[in-house]
Amino acid sequence: MAKVTAASRIAATASLPADGSASVVITALDGGGRPAAGGTIYAKLQTTTGGGTADVSGAPIGSGFAPFVADGNGQVVVTYRTPPKLPLGGHDVLTASNAASSATSQARSLYYFTPTLHYSFVPEPMAAPGSLGPSASVPVTVSSLDANWQPVSGAQVCVNFARESAGGGNAFVGSVALTSKYQCFISDAHGGLRIVYATPASLPSSGMDLISVKDTSDAFYNTSSFHGYSFGAPDHVDLAPIPIAASGSLKPKATVTITVTPRDAAGAQLAGATVLLSLESSGGATASVSGYADAPAGTGLNATPKQFLTHTKTKITVSYRSPSVLPTTGTDRLIASIRTPSGVVRTTVATYSF
Repeated sequence: MAKVTAASRIAATASLPADGSASVVITALDGGGRPAAGGTIYAKLQTTTGGGTADVSGAPIGSGFAPFVADGNGQVVVTYRTPPKLPLGGHDVLTASNAASSATSQARSLYYFTPTLHYSFVPEPMAAPGSLGPSASVPVTVSSLDANWQPVSGAQVCVNFARESAGGGNAFVGSVALTSKYQCFISDAHGGLRIVYATPASLPSSGMDLISVKDTSDAFYNTSSFHGYSFGAPDHVDLAPIPIAASGSLKPKATVTITVTPRDAAGAQLAGATVLLSLESSGGATASVSGYADAPAGTGLNATPKQFLTHTKTKITVSYRSPSVLPTTGTDRLIASIRTPSGVVRTTVATYSF
């Protein structure tokens, strides 16, 4: 048997009731793409905490691969059942395979118990790096959002809090102190959950406090996000690689990925830092920004600097692309700048010479 296929979803997101069921058809195909009657399909079910069950004609599917024989149409029909009490978050995964190990073909069917697929934080950033004083507090709202970025009321939000340096701050949901262990709460009628972050009485000079959220506390979450505050003020910005590539080494339409990382004086990566980026191109090369960075002006770079805001625990990624017709001379310059609290602008440049 060369291949197995199955629908990517067991059922539509959050559509099944408690003790509900849905059928998933797994098809075995031979090397010519035809149904492989009598072929052996291997299946397993991995679940979020309190998730569902699955079976083939009453034979249970467990967390490890078990063999099932396809019928005359090359199919194995799996019955998936939700539990009597539905989990408030996470997903279950049914995996089909053409071998128990060293498989060459697998298909995954998922069932999402919650429509939460995105999170947003307000304010963003929590505060500019190094801007908060001792014992300051910042109310933060994390919103649970569906596939269309609409609020999800009554959604489970599991939150933890971590200090990257000794002497960091604290965070609370109501009177509940957040810790490194995930604790779960329910979003309000507008999909929001209010978290209050507080800096310590004695501020560290560097490092980050980090709030992490996901829709369940186990590994089978639908989505996750991070929000943090950096104690160190902006000092410089790193580009890598420098140079973009060895002189004359790039072919037409070649792409090079460059990371842009704002840092404090101790070299720690910063959340919520503003970076200016521009590209001075001598012969038609282009560059665009991706990754977790807000870019109201768009992601394409040119000679006019554009402002980008870094999100927590992320770097800005720039894709540099050489022109379709290479010039015989000239140098391109990717320029990154950051402003320190004293108003000094520090600039780093990565170049490529044709």
